[in-house]
Amino acid sequence: MKNNKKIRFVSVGITNTIIDFGIYGGLVAAGIPSVIANYPAATTALTFSFFANKNYTFQKRGHNLKQIVLFLAVTLAGAWIIQPAVIYIVSSLLFGLHETVFIVAMIAKVCAAIISMAWNYTLYNKFVFPS
Repeated sequence: MKNNKKIRFVSVGITNTIIDFGIYGGLVAAGIPSVIANYPAATTALTFSFFANKNYTFQKRGHNLKQIVLFLAVTLAGAWIIQPAVIYIVSSLLFGLHETVFIVAMIAKVCAAIISMAWNYTLYNKFVFPS
């Protein structure tokens, strides 16, 4: 059962990442700075993530204000604090090593997504959607 939950989390995460990276990549390609582009991309993705994780991954039913608040706190910390920090750090380390800002921004976003995914799963499982 636990493995099924992890598989569902990964499948939601893949879809969520496609949404996130699609918006992020489009905004960066349009000239929006990468740290700024992360905010609307992550916010859209987190909206999808809440409903998909609640109903599909962790299979919780009903409305629970505490659950929504905890989800937002965990996800926003990952999306608005951890991800921008990782994007900034990785971009700073890679700046000048690659030809395009877009490539650097996407590498930084991948690193940020991996770190925030581990953060999210751990805290969702423990506090937001506990068994």
